[in-house]
Amino acid sequence: NKVAATVGYGGAEKHLVVFNNLPASDYIELTDGDTVEEYISFSKKSDKIFFSTAGYSRTQNGQIVALGPRSIASYDFSENKMEDMVTSEHYDYIRAKEDIKGNIYYIKRPYHEKVSNTDILKDIVFFPFRIIKAIAGMLNFFSMMFGGEPLNSRRNMATKTKQKSEKDIFVEGNMVNADKILKENNSKGEKYPGIIPRSWELIKIENNKEVVIKKGVLDYMICEDNSIIYSNGSHVLKINKDGKESLVAKTKLACNFIEI
Repeated sequence: NKVAATVGYGGAEKHLVVFNNLPASDYIELTDGDTVEEYISFSKKSDKIFFSTAGYSRTQNGQIVALGPRSIASYDFSENKMEDMVTSEHYDYIRAKEDIKGNIYYIKRPYHEKVSNTDILKDIVFFPFRIIKAIAGMLNFFSMMFGGEPLNSRRNMATKTKQKSEKDIFVEGNMVNADKILKENNSKGEKYPGIIPRSWELIKIENNKEVVIKKGVLDYMICEDNSIIYSNGSHVLKINKDGKESLVAKTKLACNFIEI
C-alpha cells in the first residue's frame, strides 16, 4: 500500500518520499539535505525499502563541485529507522535488491574522483577558447553532413582514416567507449559480449562477503525462482539457478527493469 519515489528540488537535490494515500498527491519526505537519493526497491522479506544515496561537495561559494560516491541505505517502516548498508570512497553502489530468501544484491562500479578547485579554475580560464572550439566543431559538422568534407583540408585524410569504432556514449552519466569495451568483453570469451565495462559488477552478499555474480552489468532483476535477468548494454540475458546463461533479447542499453 505504499509508493516510494524521489522528488527533485532545484535540479540538484533528490529526496526519498512515500505516498501513503493514493490517489491523493500528499507524501512524506524520508530524507533531506544536500543529497541525491535514487534506485529504490522494496524488500521481499520485511517492511523496508533500499536505495542509493550520495552527497554533493561544494566550493566556499556554494557551487557544486561534484557528486560524491553513492552508498546503499535502507529505511525500515516498522521501526521508522534508516540504516547505512554499504559505503566506500572508491565505489558507487546502486540498484540494491533483495531475493525471496533475504539475500542482498547490488551493482558495484568505480567512483570517478571529485573535481578539484584547480580543475575548476582551469575550466574558467579556458572557457572562451572552448566556446570558439565548439563553434568551429559545429561548423565542421555541418560541412561534413552536407558537403562530405571537413572545413580543415589538412584533417580531411585523418578524418577519413579515423576508426569508426571510437564511439563514446554516456551511460548513466558515465562516459564509455562502447566499441572498445565490446572488443574487450569479446576477448574475455563472453558468448554475448556487451558494452558495459567489466568493472561494473553484479554483487551478492554471502556470509558478509561480496560474491561477484556477473561482470559488465547495467541493470538486473531477481525472479521468483532466484534466476536473474540482466542487461549488459547489448543484450538482455538470463542466469538460471544452475548458473547457465541464455539470451532473452538483443537490445541496447536496456535498464529500469520492473518486476510484475
